[in-house]
Amino acid sequence: MILLFHQELINNKLNPKKENVTVKEAAIRLNVSELTIRNYIKKGVIKASKIGRRIVINLESLDDTLKEVKSLKYRR
Repeated sequence: MILLFHQELINNKLNPKKENVTVKEAAIRLNVSELTIRNYIKKGVIKASKIGRRIVINLESLDDTLKEVKSLKYRR
C-alpha cells in the first residue's frame, strides 16, 4: 500500500499532468493542423489565453469544447 503511494508520487514528479497545452500540442492531440486550431481560437470555438507571445489552451476547456461539438453534431 505504501509502496504504491510512493510509486504514484514518483510518477507524478517525473511525468506531471499538464493543465495547459500549446497550439502545436493541441493540434497533435486532435489530429488537425495548427492553422485549424488557430482558426478555431479566432472564431471563439476554442478558448485560449496568451502568455507573452505564446498561445496556451486549457485542457479542461478543450475537452468541454469537444463534448459540445459532438453533441451538436449528433443533434441534427
